[in-house]
This record gives sequence, structure tokens and C-alpha cells, in this order.
Amino acid sequence: MKTIIIICLLLFGATTVNAQEALRSYTAEMSRIERLTDDAQKSTDRGKALAAFFDSRTAEAEKQTATSETVPHLRKLIDYDFYGAYNFFRKVKNQTDSLMFAKNHLSKNEQALIRAFANNTVSNWKSGGQNPTHAPQRGYGLKGKWIASASNNTSPATTSATVVQTNDGNAELAKGNEAEKVKNYTEAFKWYMQSADKGNAEAMYKVGLYYQIGAQGVAAMPNEAEAKKWFKKAVDKGHKTAKTNLELLKKKNEH
Repeated sequence: MKTIIIICLLLFGATTVNAQEALRSYTAEMSRIERLTDDAQKSTDRGKALAAFFDSRTAEAEKQTATSETVPHLRKLIDYDFYGAYNFFRKVKNQTDSLMFAKNHLSKNEQALIRAFANNTVSNWKSGGQNPTHAPQRGYGLKGKWIASASNNTSPATTSATVVQTNDGNAELAKGNEAEKVKNYTEAFKWYMQSADKGNAEAMYKVGLYYQIGAQGVAAMPNEAEAKKWFKKAVDKGHKTAKTNLELLKKKNEH
């Protein structure tokens, strides 16, 4: 049992460290961008920075993990800097990933706007000409204008800057990750459960891991039955790390 816990903690810890480092790099880049004077360049660089963040996380973690970490930031671009979001879709290394984001995380209207920007009219828009049909004005997103916050340059200075709630649980997963970073495991587990209840595979894996190691605020002792239940749910949605943990638990019980 101790061996399994150590393996899980090592895997989990490495992923968390890489995620934190990627987020720090992204935040630093966004801070640099806010110091630029050219609004068009800001939008371009915001999209490029988020694409670089996603690509770096894809190289280090599962695609689903990288996606769940990226979606809240993409939603901010959609809502407050649509041209920045367009540049994210242009700059993501793998265009299959770009299509995945559009299909799974954008509404049909948002997808149509991205396609409009991809058409020839975008060259006119960039030079001050006609916007694509129904597109936000220069420097705006679907909910308003991006305004650098003095306290957090990666977010618009508005009460609407909180993570947008979504049906796939990514917003709750992001809140769980934030709570986990400050070691508030009870709060993290609460958000992971809410995300898992919405069908998010990464959150299901996190819930299973918390039960497996008996995380503070979740269970006084490891609960392998609950861990296996949640790992199985994540596996059914294609989560590879959950599959590894589930197999380790099964092998342990065979001996």
C-alpha cells in the first residue's frame, strides 16, 4: 500500500509542479504583454501566450489535463479579447487540437465568429476596416473590453472575470486546482466533486486520488473502494493515469 501511495504522490506531484511552472511562465508573459502600447499586438500576443501554455502542458501531461487547464483562460479571451482568442486558435501547434477546442468548448455562434476571422475579411479588420459580421469591436470580447487589473494582469478588471461556469465541469476543476495550490484540500475536494458530478474525467481522477491517499479533509484513512469507483469512472472516459492507478490497486488486491 505504501508503495502505491508513493507512486501516486510522485506522479501527482510531478504533474502539479509542471502545471505551476507553466502557469507562472504564462502569467509572466501576460504581465509583459500588458506593458505593450499597441492594442493589436497585445491581442496577438495574448493568443500566442495561451497557445504556448497549452502546447507546453500537452508535452508534459495528458491532453485532457492540458485542455482543462487551458479552457478557463480561453474563455477569458473569448469574453474580453476575441481577437486574442482567434490568435490562440491560429497558434496552437496541432490544428486537430484547435478544432477540438472549437467543437467542445465554444458555442456555435462563437465557432462561426472564429471562422469569420479566419476568412479574408480578417485582413481588413486588422488594418482598421470592416469587422467580420457580428464580431466584437477592436479590443473587445463578447462580454466587454479587456482592462488590465492592477492586482492580476492576466484577467480583465471586472466582476465578470471569474471563471465562466460550464456544463463539462472545467470551471469547477480550475477552482479545485487553485485551492490545491494553496493546500486547501477540503476546498479543492469540494470543487473536484462538483466537477466530477458534471462528468469531468480529470476531476474524477482527482477525487479517486484523494480517496486513495486519504487526503486531508477527505478521509482519515485511504478508502480504496471509493478510489477504485472514481478511477473506474475516469477510465470509462479515457483517462490514462486513472487506468494506471486502477490497475495498481487491482494488482495489490490480488496478492
